[in-house]
Amino acid sequence: MSKTNSLILLVKSLSKSEKKAIYLRSTETKSVKGYMELFKMIDKQKISDSKILSECFMAKHPRAAFIPVVGYLYDYILRVLVDIKQHQDQEYALYSKVLKAKILLERNLNADSFQMIQQLQGEAEGLGNYYISLIARRMELDHVLLEEFNGFSEKDLIQKENQISDTLKIVRQINEQAYLYELLRYRIQKHQYVGSSLKLQAFNDLIISEITLTSKLRNNIFQIDKMHQLFQANYFISIGDYKSALNSFYELNKLFLRNKKLWNNPPVYYVMVLEGILESLKRIGEYDQMEYYLNNLRQLDYPSVYFQVEIACIDFIYSAIPHLDRGEYKESLEVIERFRSNLIQKIEYLRPQQYLHFSVYMAVIYLMNKKLGLARKQLAPIIVSDSYYDIWIYRPIQLLNLIIYYEKGDFEYVDSGVRSIKRRNKLMNKTSKIEALLFRFFHLDVSVMNPVKRKKMGQRFAKELETMVFDFEERRILSVFDFPKWIISHFEK
Repeated sequence: MSKTNSLILLVKSLSKSEKKAIYLRSTETKSVKGYMELFKMIDKQKISDSKILSECFMAKHPRAAFIPVVGYLYDYILRVLVDIKQHQDQEYALYSKVLKAKILLERNLNADSFQMIQQLQGEAEGLGNYYISLIARRMELDHVLLEEFNGFSEKDLIQKENQISDTLKIVRQINEQAYLYELLRYRIQKHQYVGSSLKLQAFNDLIISEITLTSKLRNNIFQIDKMHQLFQANYFISIGDYKSALNSFYELNKLFLRNKKLWNNPPVYYVMVLEGILESLKRIGEYDQMEYYLNNLRQLDYPSVYFQVEIACIDFIYSAIPHLDRGEYKESLEVIERFRSNLIQKIEYLRPQQYLHFSVYMAVIYLMNKKLGLARKQLAPIIVSDSYYDIWIYRPIQLLNLIIYYEKGDFEYVDSGVRSIKRRNKLMNKTSKIEALLFRFFHLDVSVMNPVKRKKMGQRFAKELETMVFDFEERRILSVFDFPKWIISHFEK
């Protein structure tokens, strides 16, 4: 991504209060500022094309160098944001104190530096930030060394060194727990436990490693407890045990609510917990319990457009799902209208994976309400792009797109799409029972079957579905759209 495009995205991500701070900071000097003219073009004139932005700026400032101005404005915005965050976010404030203590030490204001370091240690450990605590403890001993151990006994020195060793142990334990959780997520995401007994054994060995590690860890450290429960919940989801996953997410929710002062800012991990609870409730059909956790999600406040749109996206998906699963298709259309201003008009702020999740549920709503043109239009930019192949939800999107064209009666497109997916599956060495079943249905001409033959064919498909055992990837595909149900419905017409 070019620096100009990065700048445009950075400006678009700013909240009203952040923009106000940038404008106010620029008035501290009275000189003409080309970089603020550039800022206004993006902010006020809503120019989002880098080429147009360059042309407009150079027309107004023909003697200026566009790229250096872009770089200066980018750095200027970051400086203002860092200054704002120091007063909003406790972690940013801690890092600011680390720098201030170092500056004081450089200026030979050793007593002031030492006092700030000791204060920093207490605040860091109170917030569960053992990384900064480690830095502060090391700075303290650097200070003692510079002072030539003045007023320090050997016992004092050994005690301080032992405190550093204890902090290092905690940091190592947090990292080991995080490593196992991240490895689990990677293997689930990349399906590395599917396809052979050796891969499955490696996956199960990871579970044993986590259990062994947890038995040795301190259980009163928030980060360690958090990672353990996240590991358990994701493991249970991967094997289809959604009730056990839900119990782990419930424990996580209690843990977070007991430790609000330790939340990240924005609280991304707590969002993961709430999303996990909502997904687990969806999988076991407990829709009535969703509203409580959706309300918890809506109450999360953070001055970032990206975070607000992410929250709105999750809210939209799990507000629509109960209606779709219950067959309340008209009500699901009303959900779209509720999210038009705070989500649909801001989808450029979504991460690629979130954008795909949003798009697939929009398409499903339109499909089930027979608005096939809107459903096709929703998925078209994704289908024609080559940017999403590696995201797992792209696969059910391809299948849903074929269903939309099937409903529109464009069977030539469907046949072409099936051949394309088969070629790609062969290259990737992938197989899918759901795809095989759907492709077989596409090759049937159900409309010309007499009622008796149609009924027998439907019974054959239904009987085959009853005996099918789906792996994790196929269960994920089915969690997006009930392809078997759609197939069977066409034999019942």
